[in-house]
Amino acid sequence: MNIKNNQFLFELEGIINDRLAEGSDKSYTYKLMQDGINQVAKKVIEESSEFAIASIQKKNDTKDIVWEAADLMYHFLILLNASGVTLNEVSKELENRNKG
Repeated sequence: MNIKNNQFLFELEGIINDRLAEGSDKSYTYKLMQDGINQVAKKVIEESSEFAIASIQKKNDTKDIVWEAADLMYHFLILLNASGVTLNEVSKELENRNKG
């Protein structure tokens, strides 16, 4: 796996922070956060359902799975932000679980 590609999740977390700091109504990220954590959580639920359905229906084509996984991860990062949690904290927890 390409390390640079893995690092993009952390870069995306920074982009999300930047969009929120800019406070532009043109930013989907900003507008979603303005709707509050409940709406962000609903988007994560919606996207996780779409990801699960795409995974079940894949039929030798992973394009939809990749698309829905990307949507889920993006909204997951927004929800982490809304919850005051960083991707690094989640990564560290996974690392600790792997050691145990």
